[in-house]
Amino acid sequence: MPRRKLPESQPEYTQTFYEIKTHPYTFHAIVYENHDRGQTFIRFGGKKACVHLSIYKGEPNPYLMGLGRGHECSMSDEPPRADTVRLLKAALVFMYEIFTDRHLSDTQLKDTSSISCSSDVMVNLMALYLGKHLQSWYQAKFGAELDSSSEGLQSGLARLQDPSEKAAMTFPDFVKRWLKPHIQSSRRLQKIIELIEPYYQRTHTLHEFMASLDEYDCEVFDGWLEALVMSLFSTDLRSSLWRITMERVNAFPRVTIRPIDEKPAFPGFVSQGGGGGSSTWDANMKNEARQHRKSGPLPVCYTSI
Repeated sequence: MPRRKLPESQPEYTQTFYEIKTHPYTFHAIVYENHDRGQTFIRFGGKKACVHLSIYKGEPNPYLMGLGRGHECSMSDEPPRADTVRLLKAALVFMYEIFTDRHLSDTQLKDTSSISCSSDVMVNLMALYLGKHLQSWYQAKFGAELDSSSEGLQSGLARLQDPSEKAAMTFPDFVKRWLKPHIQSSRRLQKIIELIEPYYQRTHTLHEFMASLDEYDCEVFDGWLEALVMSLFSTDLRSSLWRITMERVNAFPRVTIRPIDEKPAFPGFVSQGGGGGSSTWDANMKNEARQHRKSGPLPVCYTSI
């Protein structure tokens, strides 16, 4: 299996290169390993790296540190690009298959995901999914579970579906409490008020209200949605650890893995809709390793769906 040293600036890491196929997509991966420090980093994608996974010696749980999307996240031009769900499923299956000897457990992450709307406005994806679908994106697509007690999650979901929660807040109250503090442009504020008021008036719960706005671009939620939804939960879901269980991963489509000699030409890690360069990614990898040595990993997942 081909192994390469990183440049002299990072002599402690070796690199192993792979081609991964899962019909109809082809992906590439680079596995960075520092055996002395017990650190492993995986970059996974196509013409760009779109998934970042980390494994630490002595810790059973790998971490999903970054997830992006873009038309270059797979090597395939035809058929169309791999969607983000297939991309991450393939990356997780790949990781568990090549590291079977490490006896890895569930993959952990912190969900600070966002979604880019048509106007390039970024909206918190977890708040959007909880408000409209009563589960996070990772729950809906990967069966993710809270790593700790779900009591805070369940109580917040109950409030989203409780008619008394919405009945206690008239639309003028809603505007005063949630729209005005979070929408700075008076012109945009008035536009949002006129658009959403009919939906607010004819629905009975906050969940029904948010779900009823499904026909509109997510820009309509910009500013106020995250503040409102997260206020209903006694647990800070954005700083909580979530996990994708091995049982879930075992049910994902299988992949074909082939070691390759040529290093994939990843120009950089893609997150929050694009950007970044290889130097930025390498710096992030170094910083993560440094932070782990000090106080343990700080898993965080940036997602642009």
